[in-house]
Amino acid sequence: MKLKMKMKEETEKRQNSPLFEEAFNIVQIPQEHQERAFALLAAVLWLGNVSFEVIDNENHVDVVADEAVTNVAMLMGCDSKELMVVLSTCKLQAGRDCIAKRLTLPQATDMRDSLAKNNSFEQFCINYANERLQQHFNRHLFKLEQEEYEGDGIDWTKVEFKDNQECLDLIEKKPIGLVSLLDEESNFPKATDTTFANKLKHHLKANSCFRGERRGHGFRVSHYAGEVLYDTNGFLEKNRDPLHVDLIQLLSSCNCQLLNLFSSKMRDKSLKPSLSESMNQSVITKFKSQLFKLMNKLEDTTPHFIRCIKPNSNHLPGVYEENHVLQQLRCCGVLEIVRISRSGYHTRMTHQDLAARYGFLLDTKLSQDPLSTSDSIMKQFNLPPEMYQVGYRKIYLRTGQIGLLEERREYVLQGVIGLQKHLRGYKSREYFHNMKKSALILQSLVRRWFVRKQLKNSVELKKQSHNEKKKTRRKSRRKVSEVKDLPLEQFQVQPWDLADLQSRVQKVETAIMQKEDENTALKEELQRFEERWIKHETRMKSMEETWQKHISSMQMSLEAACNIMTPDKTASHGNDSEDTISPGTPTKELKGGSLDDIKDIYVEVDQRRVVFDEDVKRHVEIDELEQVSIAIEKQHAEEELSRLKSRFDCLIHHGSRVYRSNGSVQGDAMDEELLT
Repeated sequence: MKLKMKMKEETEKRQNSPLFEEAFNIVQIPQEHQERAFALLAAVLWLGNVSFEVIDNENHVDVVADEAVTNVAMLMGCDSKELMVVLSTCKLQAGRDCIAKRLTLPQATDMRDSLAKNNSFEQFCINYANERLQQHFNRHLFKLEQEEYEGDGIDWTKVEFKDNQECLDLIEKKPIGLVSLLDEESNFPKATDTTFANKLKHHLKANSCFRGERRGHGFRVSHYAGEVLYDTNGFLEKNRDPLHVDLIQLLSSCNCQLLNLFSSKMRDKSLKPSLSESMNQSVITKFKSQLFKLMNKLEDTTPHFIRCIKPNSNHLPGVYEENHVLQQLRCCGVLEIVRISRSGYHTRMTHQDLAARYGFLLDTKLSQDPLSTSDSIMKQFNLPPEMYQVGYRKIYLRTGQIGLLEERREYVLQGVIGLQKHLRGYKSREYFHNMKKSALILQSLVRRWFVRKQLKNSVELKKQSHNEKKKTRRKSRRKVSEVKDLPLEQFQVQPWDLADLQSRVQKVETAIMQKEDENTALKEELQRFEERWIKHETRMKSMEETWQKHISSMQMSLEAACNIMTPDKTASHGNDSEDTISPGTPTKELKGGSLDDIKDIYVEVDQRRVVFDEDVKRHVEIDELEQVSIAIEKQHAEEELSRLKSRFDCLIHHGSRVYRSNGSVQGDAMDEELLT
């Protein structure tokens, strides 16, 4: 609960600096991690307020149990008593025994400060890192840029710039360099800050970037941003930066996740024998190795630089000091970068890439090498000579020139895409129409097949009905013949039977009259069918004559076209050509519109001939079916008429002798049979 209250107080304190939170939010650091970072920062700040009190004549000390110790322990997540013990004592390993030794005031102060520091090496390390970053900046924007121009053989006036390589040699050179001398002096037990300053003056006085002070422990280094005065007091102790094992164990027992992560790495390194040398390395050596790892990563990337310029030296808003800003621009090399940017070539493409991307824009398609193609592209678009240069491997363009080529390329590509669009549309429509025609032809064939099948079924049904009627007539004739074969003695006509017979005869006559009327109607219909057949034959003959005339006319046109094209071919091939164009035969030698016209005529003739043949077949099939139907109906009518006449004659001939005992019943049955 107290930790939460303390965290709340620290949060309220930093509400006046929202820039930190905004920066954390921009890089998407979670709120929980932000709170941990601020808690650790507050612990470091409170740790500087921890004080000690001397308890004996040997200058041994104890930690003052005040608010500072309580807040540090609370923010770090450890026990305050353990923190006080670690800051005031040191454990020594004597064989198998562990002895706790009290620290003096200077030793306790160093222990506290070593715990508060996060392995930083103050301003010198910062300036050293800035020198290395400035060298990276110079290399990419000055050295590599101009070396590429000179190596590719283009006309270029070299731009001079301030190189900081001499300052880097002062710091990094082995064995006589500032870093090497610092590590060498840090390994001597009796070395002091004074001996270190004297060694620097003795070995580095020949370097123009170094200047030692005659008095005191100071020395000056001319960095790219200006000269800086350093004081060697505390250099050796800070470079050694001892971190006791007790402090690592204390950090590992804390609840703070960041401290646990830091202490676990330190503990793992201390437990590995192979890493003992790395644990004994000085701060400047570790810093140098980490800096070189950073530079290697930067070399593997495409750099983009942003220069931050301070408007004034007092960090005040709304104040602009021209001299201060100008000095920064000169020191950072910004003015030289502007000069290179104005006279340099920002767009660079290999000749192969340029030819592959813009080669199709050339008016003349010649088999040229990529270098000639690049030069032809530049000349075709009338680019001023001062806006580009052609190197051995690349083409170099000034700012804005590549946009002209891109605009032209985009314009041509849009035209090509439009042409492809129309061509695809034409092919799609042609395919659709062909499929539609094919579907119509297929549908017509299917419908024709259905009609034929229906006509065939109807003819079969009529034949079946005709056969059934024949069977019925045969049965009736058989019964009539049986009646004729009866002896006349069996019949004895009575007056009432005769009257009944006469009435039946009248019925039969009436039925015969009806059948005759039907027969007459059938004959009239047959006559109409015959007239239609005659008209159809006449129409077919007329259509045939018309088609023959049309085909003859088209053949004459074809012959005329062939006769016209024959001289052209003869003229084109000279007297050596023995090939001739026969009328009505298309040849591959014909060119232009005449060959297309002749092909179109042949296609039209074939199509019309196919349509004509199909119409003739269809008419012939329909006429055959109609003729069969008419013949069947006619035959049926004639047979029905003859049957009725035979029945009537038989009834008149035998009517006077028909007599049976059950008379009326059988007579009625016979009359019904005769009437049907």
